[in-house]
Amino acid sequence: MFKEAISVGLDIGHNSIKMVGLRKKHNVKIEFLRHYDLFLTDRVRNHKNLDTTVITQVLREMIHDIPFTIRKVHTTLSDIDTEIRSIEIPLVSGDEIKSALRWNLMSTISSEIDKMEYDYQVINRDKVKNSMTVTVGLVSRNTLDNQMDLISRTRLEALSIDIDSLAIYNCFIALNPFKENQTVILLNIGAEKTTIIIVHPDHDPYISSRPIGGNYITRQIESTLRTSFREAEEQKILFNSQNISDLELNNKISFSDTEWQNILNSFSDSLSNLISSANIHYQVLYGKESAAKIFLTGGSAFLHRLDLLIAQQTKIPVFRWNPLESNQFIFDSSDHATLLSGPLFTTAIGLALRD
Repeated sequence: MFKEAISVGLDIGHNSIKMVGLRKKHNVKIEFLRHYDLFLTDRVRNHKNLDTTVITQVLREMIHDIPFTIRKVHTTLSDIDTEIRSIEIPLVSGDEIKSALRWNLMSTISSEIDKMEYDYQVINRDKVKNSMTVTVGLVSRNTLDNQMDLISRTRLEALSIDIDSLAIYNCFIALNPFKENQTVILLNIGAEKTTIIIVHPDHDPYISSRPIGGNYITRQIESTLRTSFREAEEQKILFNSQNISDLELNNKISFSDTEWQNILNSFSDSLSNLISSANIHYQVLYGKESAAKIFLTGGSAFLHRLDLLIAQQTKIPVFRWNPLESNQFIFDSSDHATLLSGPLFTTAIGLALRD
């Protein structure tokens, strides 16, 4: 997969930066995990203060702190305007795939193809039908150029730049091999968007993203308390803390349980509607039964009561998925908090596992 060298996945999100270093010998060893929250520090208080200069400085500090020489990384594009499509094309060789996709995209996208960049992953080859199904990631050239400029300013080289949805899918498939003939839903809840991936061992995946994530809740708290984004984020984290007694929470939290429940209900309604519509679409497309399980991952997967609400609304069992709990990893860490933080690193792990 990546021989003796360390494969580094770098996920620059809207709220935080995550970096994972993996080394594969007989097993996959996690050499390091790094997470830097851009708002729970003195760097910035609101998104309008977050620019490439801040991100570049943070990245340089993170790299300096790692006891390895980091030069090349697999990184991701997580902007809301990125797009994933599943396209069926004639069965062609690897060198011809991109040209075949270009002709298809020219007639199906509204943007000028010369202003777009795209990459692909072959999902299925059908020799009987002489066709192949390819998942394509699309992004504007301007967005890609900005990402490349950021990586360059950090004195790094991008070995690959994936759309985050494909990195999430890669992480799940690599670490969660199918043991049962059933449909499952992976819901990665990030800061600004949520990605839903529906998978079944016999069919192509369904991948879609919507512009709603954990920041929706932070902004609702921000509006309710008339405070800064940073302080609202702190309140959200406090409310979800499992290490603070109820008495301490009552002394530190500035909004009521009822207010929290109203905000969370609205958030879970949106996610449940996304799940239900995607689930029905997948059933119609492949003639399968409803999904048997929902796995939550991503930075907002551990929001208090969210799993229960989604299970109640969708009538599908909900589980939280932590990629660090995979038995495919060797992880020399006794830090329980680090192990529990695994859902934060789903995208970065998927990048580092890239072939």
